[in-house]
Amino acid sequence: MREVIRTKNRENKASHGLLERLKPWVTAFGLTLLTTIFFSGFFVQAARLQVCRVGCDYTSIFAAVEAAAPGDRLTIEAGRYSENVTIDKNITLVGTKRGQVVIKPAREGRPILTIEGSELEVTLKGLTVSSASGAPVDREGNLYPDGISIQKDVRLNLVNVTIMDNEECGLRVTGNSEVDISGSSLARNGKAGCLNGDSSLLVEDTRISGNGLVLSETATVAINDSTISNHRSFGLKLKDSSKGEIKTSKIGTCNTCILLSDESFLELIDSTVSDAADGVRLMKNSRAYITDTEFTDCTSGLDLRENSYISLSDSRITSNDHGIALFGNSKLEIENCRVAYNDIGIRANPGSEVQVSGCGVRFYINSEGDTVGLEKTITERLQDRCGS
Repeated sequence: MREVIRTKNRENKASHGLLERLKPWVTAFGLTLLTTIFFSGFFVQAARLQVCRVGCDYTSIFAAVEAAAPGDRLTIEAGRYSENVTIDKNITLVGTKRGQVVIKPAREGRPILTIEGSELEVTLKGLTVSSASGAPVDREGNLYPDGISIQKDVRLNLVNVTIMDNEECGLRVTGNSEVDISGSSLARNGKAGCLNGDSSLLVEDTRISGNGLVLSETATVAINDSTISNHRSFGLKLKDSSKGEIKTSKIGTCNTCILLSDESFLELIDSTVSDAADGVRLMKNSRAYITDTEFTDCTSGLDLRENSYISLSDSRITSNDHGIALFGNSKLEIENCRVAYNDIGIRANPGSEVQVSGCGVRFYINSEGDTVGLEKTITERLQDRCGS
């Protein structure tokens, strides 16, 4: 019996030793298998699809988008594509040659590109989206002849994109969507962009010409290092409770460069506003904070009406017909500015108010007067040099 037990023990020890020797190999095999499964799944999700007119797997953008999985990248070769495409997944569309990948509509009265869904992130690079036209097919559903229509909850990145000659809006942004646009051009659309709801737009190093941005409800826009011009109408229009911020940009050659109404708000910093009927016009309780900005060659550099308010500091108001004009119950707070070479520096109509902070305003050679319509004490305060 003892011999049988000793024999069993030797067999058990041998089996245990074999398992111990095999364990590293089993573990390594398992990790390799798991790694293979994980990365094969990853690379399947990040496929690259090619679109071209002849000789590619896909000859239309629509077909490639339909076939794409979330995370895929679509490379579009040079050519003109007549399509209306809906994007409802996280993908990237890249044109191989800027200005040579042109998407035009196949059907009238609707957007060329529609991007809609919940928590989507889409990137477009190097594309031209152009020439949407016709009567809107569904106004309630936001189906207009727009360049790009973004709906619901979308994050859209536009890089080196041209959106031009669309009858309604170059960009229509609704819901809680966010759009970042850089190195791009919005030109000759009915409106450069139409934003409402809680949508937001970030514009950097971009040219907006021959059309303007319109914001309503609680939409917001931030514009940096860009140029805006629209000789036909406005460059930026803020209404309702929308908000705008402009930094280090040039706005000019407009009817009214920036127009505010209702409870809207503007912050304008380190920029230039020129060659306009009104550089900035405020109406109906709107507000603006302006600093380190120049207004030049306008009929009115700043025009305040209907209970509007401006805080103006460290800025230059030069070579306008009226540097600053106030109407109704509007209010101006001004500090450390230069007002020079205008016909009239500051013109205040009955009911308006001017308050001065700091060391006042320096006036130079305003041909018809530094101030018109202000009380003598206010004029003296404006010209205070703090003893200098």
